[in-house]
Amino acid sequence: MSAQDGDGLDEGRVRQRVRSIVGELAPAPRAASGRELLVADLGYDSLTVFELLAALEAEFGVAPLPDDDVAEIETVAEAEDAVLEQLARSRAAEQA
Repeated sequence: MSAQDGDGLDEGRVRQRVRSIVGELAPAPRAASGRELLVADLGYDSLTVFELLAALEAEFGVAPLPDDDVAEIETVAEAEDAVLEQLARSRAAEQA
């Protein structure tokens, strides 16, 4: 993955914004780090995980994450990676 996406956001900024959104939408809002588990550490349940993913899709203007990807997201870092992958897919589709 390149260090910068098509909208001028570098990987670090994308990760920072994802962490911010994760922290804001957590059942007990607080700062989130990449290593934290969405459910065990931040209090998310299956519904709030899907709400989080919808918010991330809207924030970054990406297509909905594939169900297989959603099922594997357990940590903040995995949510960050999923957004970065969708941004890369969007760029590739635009260039095709």
